[in-house]
Amino acid sequence: MEDKQKKENVDSVRYMSKLRQDALVVVVLMGILFFSESFIFYTIITTVWDSTPELSSIFPVYALFLLLVLGIGTAACLRVYSSIKEHMYTFRYYD
Repeated sequence: MEDKQKKENVDSVRYMSKLRQDALVVVVLMGILFFSESFIFYTIITTVWDSTPELSSIFPVYALFLLLVLGIGTAACLRVYSSIKEHMYTFRYYD
C-alpha cells in the first residue's frame, strides 16, 4: 500500500524518461565493452598467429574466454538496469 502511494506522488513520465536515458547509458556501456574486448582479442590473435604455431590448436579456448567475458559483462549491465528499474520508485532515484 505504501509503495503504491510513493508511485502516485512522483511524476511517472519524468521517471520513465530518465529510465530510458539510463537504458541508453547501459547500451552504450555494453557497446564499448563489446568493441574494446573484441579489438583486444583480434589484436592479440593477429599479432601472435604467425609466430605461434600451437595457437591454432588452442584458439577455441581463446574464443570461449572472449565469449565468457562478454557474457558476464552483458549480464552485469542488464542486472544494473533491472536494479535501477526495480528500485527507482522505492529510493526516489530521479528526484
